[in-house]
Amino acid sequence: PSKDYLATGARLAIGMAIVFAYPLMFNALKTALYNLFPSQFHQYAEKGVPTKACKNKRKIALTSILAVITAIGVECGEEDVSLVLGLVGSVLGTSFAYTIPGYMAMKNMKLRKAKGLKNHPKDILLSHIVVPVGLIFGVFGVALTLREHFD
Repeated sequence: PSKDYLATGARLAIGMAIVFAYPLMFNALKTALYNLFPSQFHQYAEKGVPTKACKNKRKIALTSILAVITAIGVECGEEDVSLVLGLVGSVLGTSFAYTIPGYMAMKNMKLRKAKGLKNHPKDILLSHIVVPVGLIFGVFGVALTLREHFD
């Protein structure tokens, strides 16, 4: 056991951050997935009966999520999980921070335009910049992670 109280406090703070961050991330993931298929999930919520398209898209989304979790679990069997954590952090971090919100904003602006509402030009420009920037950051993150791992 360490007698360094600051190190113990840092470990405790990291543990708390992990415990409380995962539910927030998965809640954001669920919300983002539901927003990818808005009409079908809203129909489901309104009627209480899932439509066939809703069932199929939910199956695809859940299967994809389970495949990613399984792949990560299999890869975590290794002693060095830095590669997995780096790749997951690069891809999911940039997706949740840049790509998905920008894509959702563009879809929202498209719906607003269809309803005859105007979109602010700055919002249009920003959302069209944020998505490619997120993709570029993700690619660089993956490249740096792979380079560090194999060097």
